[in-house]
Amino acid sequence: KRNLVRPRKVTIVRRHFSCATTTLLLDGLVVSNYQTQISLASRHSESHHVLACSSSSMSESLVQQLANRLKRFFRWLCEAFIVSSRSLEVAVRFFPLIVFSPTAVISERLFGNKEICDFVWWYTLKTLQALGPAWQKLGQWAATRRDVFPAHVCDRLSKLHDRGFPHPWEHTHAILEESFGRDYRSKGLKIDMSDQEEALIGCGSAGQVYRGLLTETNGSEREVAVKVLHPRFDLLVERDVALMSAIANLLHSLPIQFIHVLNLPYVANDFGNILRQQADLRVE
Repeated sequence: KRNLVRPRKVTIVRRHFSCATTTLLLDGLVVSNYQTQISLASRHSESHHVLACSSSSMSESLVQQLANRLKRFFRWLCEAFIVSSRSLEVAVRFFPLIVFSPTAVISERLFGNKEICDFVWWYTLKTLQALGPAWQKLGQWAATRRDVFPAHVCDRLSKLHDRGFPHPWEHTHAILEESFGRDYRSKGLKIDMSDQEEALIGCGSAGQVYRGLLTETNGSEREVAVKVLHPRFDLLVERDVALMSAIANLLHSLPIQFIHVLNLPYVANDFGNILRQQADLRVE
């Protein structure tokens, strides 16, 4: 931007100086007795214009720098508020597990009561999905790492792959109307919700899949799968990726060689790109 704007200004200013000097010199030729004085006046005028132009350019540059700094500051302030509020929400949602988890373990091992354990796992899965797609995706990843986590933990977390808590049908209906029009049924797409368990195939971190019927141009019908994103999926992804990036950068700044080897900022960025791709079902 500077390379485009500044040369244009310098060119215009130089033309202005040339015209002013020529006019003064012409006046000096007409009034030959004062030629020396007029020439000195023209040089003084030219220097005055140069100083005025330089001062104006410096003022504009300072104002632009100040505006850019204010923009960066407010952007940082907004991101800090989002990360702080999100961190508080995560802490509040996971806090009950600090109390329930030991109780569930003691109840199951000493008394053989699995009801509290089942409730704790139900709350854990519900919390992971309520926190957003990034946390649910982390749960799905943990479910595949039987070399890291116990088998019973992976079995519980595996429900997040396709047996999550579905969003309401009203949201799906609104998305279908937005995508295909209010008359999407008359256009040939039908989803029978009389039996919701039969119609809903699965529910994952990004969306849920329905069993539908699509009418072809020749009048025949064929069974299709209709996938609909969860509400505010892209917004939740950006919010969680910002939080994870902030935490990754903070950990990476610590003087610990093992953490530096992990390169957590790169991992967080790569994880965010994967989630962003899922926000566009045409890409998926």
